[in-house]
Amino acid sequence: MNFIDNVDVEKYNNFLKSSEYCNIFQTTEWAEVKSETWNFKRVALVDNGNICATAQILVRNGLWYIARGPILDYSNELLLRQFLEELKKYAHSKGAKLVKIDIPEIAKRATLISFKEEDYNLKKDDILNIFASQGFTHQGFTLNMSDTIQPRFEVVTQLEDNIVDKFPKDTRRLIRDADKKFVKVKQIGIDKIDDFLYAIECTEKRKGISLRNREYFEKLFRLYKDNCLVFVSYINIDEAIINCKKNISNLDNEIIMLKEKSPKKKRQLEEQKVSVNKLLDLFTELYDEGLTGERIISSSFTLVYGSSAEMIYAGMDARLSKLPAQYKVYAETMQKAYSLGVKNFSTGGIEGSLNDNLLLFKSKFNPDIVEHYGEFDYSISKLYKFMYDYGLPLRRKFLKLLKK
Repeated sequence: MNFIDNVDVEKYNNFLKSSEYCNIFQTTEWAEVKSETWNFKRVALVDNGNICATAQILVRNGLWYIARGPILDYSNELLLRQFLEELKKYAHSKGAKLVKIDIPEIAKRATLISFKEEDYNLKKDDILNIFASQGFTHQGFTLNMSDTIQPRFEVVTQLEDNIVDKFPKDTRRLIRDADKKFVKVKQIGIDKIDDFLYAIECTEKRKGISLRNREYFEKLFRLYKDNCLVFVSYINIDEAIINCKKNISNLDNEIIMLKEKSPKKKRQLEEQKVSVNKLLDLFTELYDEGLTGERIISSSFTLVYGSSAEMIYAGMDARLSKLPAQYKVYAETMQKAYSLGVKNFSTGGIEGSLNDNLLLFKSKFNPDIVEHYGEFDYSISKLYKFMYDYGLPLRRKFLKLLKK
């Protein structure tokens, strides 16, 4: 087999899409997303012109970073060893100072209930030994999201037919509740990006954080095209109030028409009226707070590639949190992704302690907890490695103090 760095893009994409390890971080589009701050190299082991193993490497100031790669058969020990050997030679020849690899092979996957009782992947020790024999240092089975570039733990739902029917009973009820509260969910294109950004900005203000700007999301739209799934939920407060009043009037008329007949039916109608009155109170309260007309409730941005999908951003206007719109957004996004051939749908990273507020919501969609190995480092420059491990974190802490 030959090691090459002039990989044919079409062959690369086909190999990536056909792999069980397919993910957005190894796509050619992702290299373009990162092009403002990173260069890239695309390398492969080929046999008779066919790719056997490949990786897209992000390169910046001596750091070589392979996110969720290389893409190869991790049960083939000889193939993994050969790729690492060739990668090291290539890194030395091109002036790399530190090679950091975050492999796509998972160490553990199980439902939330059984995760702590599940054994690790049987290949765990074999893979750790292979990397160690090639001079790579495993950075440990860390628990904090901030310890690694990509989260070591993520929440992944396995998609299938009628996926909503597989959700917990409470989740299905909340989705129906969103419908009853007149929530509408739409998939949008780049022309409606302001609607998506509004919900993101609400989240930024609420949490005191800064996410991505308009140019970033427009770039994703241009690069991933139909593989961008952006969903936004809406409510028209004025129409909701009118509909509630109309429903109450209709229920009153039905109750009058019954007279003394069907006491059971009358009781059911009166219970419905109580429920609609509660809705009317909610919408009237929102209206009095100045939330009139059509309002954006929440949004999400998902990238699809091959059999995998990654929800990379989501936002919500907390003033409308009594409307369970995001449950409907997630459900419709997953249904659309499944129609495009997605099998594994990631809703993003969580803390390894599993004591995470994000997990409380994400667990509503019948997911697995997926644990990755984390990062393997091959140090070519000891000084660079020292500065990366100690200097960079200190700089980040200093900048945080300045912002405060």
